[in-house]
Amino acid sequence: MGGEFLNRVGGERISARQFDELIGLARGIGADGMLNQSEVEFLQKWLNGFDNRNDGRLSRGGRSR
Repeated sequence: MGGEFLNRVGGERISARQFDELIGLARGIGADGMLNQSEVEFLQKWLNGFDNRNDGRLSRGGRSR
């Protein structure tokens, strides 16, 4: 199945899951109170991959912002 079909039928669920994943990443990165280069690079790669999967949209509950 193509990504377009999955986004159409399960986009809200997928989007909510990715939003939760981003929150988890942010909490993990900030857990020790320090920010280092490898954490920044990892987050940047994740966000770039997110942009490619979702046309740059980050939404929760199906509402694009």
